[in-house]
Amino acid sequence: MLQERIVVFRSFSIRRTRPCLADPRKIRVVATVEGEIRKVFPYVNRVRKDAIYSPALQTLTLRVGAKLTTLYPTHIMMTLVEEEEEAKGVLEYLKELINGTYDRREHRTPF
Repeated sequence: MLQERIVVFRSFSIRRTRPCLADPRKIRVVATVEGEIRKVFPYVNRVRKDAIYSPALQTLTLRVGAKLTTLYPTHIMMTLVEEEEEAKGVLEYLKELINGTYDRREHRTPF
């Protein structure tokens, strides 16, 4: 019997965009996350060699292309984004990364 997939990152919504401090031609994006993503951070830290996990701050920082992206328990911040549509693509990628990593967590050692 197939086990039903548990989705920890259910959805996101872009809450705010501002000019990027590093490049004013680009934007910074803050997106709200629905789901309990924090519990997957230690596993993603193992999957993505470029990830920086901070248990004390409960954050996970990584690059998705040129975008510096920091995941928090309830939101995601990213910089150097060309436009909002690009941010949505990155957020969809992160959603799949988080949920896929959670699906395979029994086969990984966290942190």
